[in-house]
Amino acid sequence: MDPSGAVVRSALVLVACAALVACGEDSPTDPGDGIQDLDWSAEMQPGQTLEIRGVNGSILAQMAPGSTARVTADKDSDDSPVSSVTFEVVTHAGGVTICAMYPDVSGEPPNECQPGGGQMTVRDNDVTVEFDVQVPAGVRLIEWTVNGDVRAADVQSEVVATTVNGNASIVTSEVAGALAVNGNVEVTIGDAAPAQNLDFTTVNGSVTLRVPADIDADVTATTVNGTMNSDFLLANPVPGRWTGTLGAGGSDLLMTTVNGNLELRSVP
Repeated sequence: MDPSGAVVRSALVLVACAALVACGEDSPTDPGDGIQDLDWSAEMQPGQTLEIRGVNGSILAQMAPGSTARVTADKDSDDSPVSSVTFEVVTHAGGVTICAMYPDVSGEPPNECQPGGGQMTVRDNDVTVEFDVQVPAGVRLIEWTVNGDVRAADVQSEVVATTVNGNASIVTSEVAGALAVNGNVEVTIGDAAPAQNLDFTTVNGSVTLRVPADIDADVTATTVNGTMNSDFLLANPVPGRWTGTLGAGGSDLLMTTVNGNLELRSVP
């Protein structure tokens, strides 16, 4: 069995998506500098999804003090006009999707912002967008970018974070999943009985996962060029692959990299 199979498939999906993203609607213009930045807020309820989709730039999320979600974004550039990138806010039955929108590329389908993804082709545009997010407790958070870090610090939400060139860092009292290609994945989850399978994957980087000491889950961890360190007893049936049942077992925790180390840590 090729232990790199899962991560290679994931990498291919991400690389294919790196040329595609979503985006659109103008936010108020700052008369002092002519740059269109985003300052959006709305009430959101537990169970809804707040999705942030960028291309160039990082996404940082923290827990909101109440039930109001807020997303702000700052743009910067060395060469391209910052006004060439705008924002679109799409409200749908499941929640809200907010995208950084880059100009359409001649000969390509128009860029679009859609929940879960959408067409985004970016060419010769170096505008970066840095998102700051406040997510209410219980609101699912999706962070997606190509070039930049995806982070969620001390939130009380399910988090799914994806980047191609950057690190993924999550600390949540609930569950999470994280995917990178060139970067480290470091995640702490607080749910001791995950109801779904959780995936923590990179290609060139390390994966560190911290879970409750009393978690019920099944672990599969693979690396091609790296080592495994665990606070839990795991079997090593073949080189580069470790498996184990934590507690009573349950959903799968998948830890995968090609070039990097794996760590599975226990937290109180």
